[in-house]
Amino acid sequence: MNVMKRAWEIAREGQSKFGGKVSEYISESLKQAWFEYHIFQERVNDARQLLNEFRSLALKAKKYNPETQVIDVEEVLAVATPENAYKLYVHSSRKVNQAKKYLKQLKAKAA
Repeated sequence: MNVMKRAWEIAREGQSKFGGKVSEYISESLKQAWFEYHIFQERVNDARQLLNEFRSLALKAKKYNPETQVIDVEEVLAVATPENAYKLYVHSSRKVNQAKKYLKQLKAKAA
């Protein structure tokens, strides 16, 4: 995410909505763009933690079932955008819960 590009986009949106010069909106648009960037980074970091946990669970499950797939966390995060970061976080949370259940089932089957 490029903060300056986003700030100018926000400034242009303000200008088209309220009139005036684009440069009159740049101060507030920069604040808004930085806020969006920080929220995006927080969501990506939270998703990274969840995906790493998911990967760890998948590696444990691989001991019981060699066909278990293991993800590349950075490859998944490479496609994260501000628009889909929240969905990525929610999806990762669900996947961790599913992986925990799957691992529990594999352990029970092996015992």
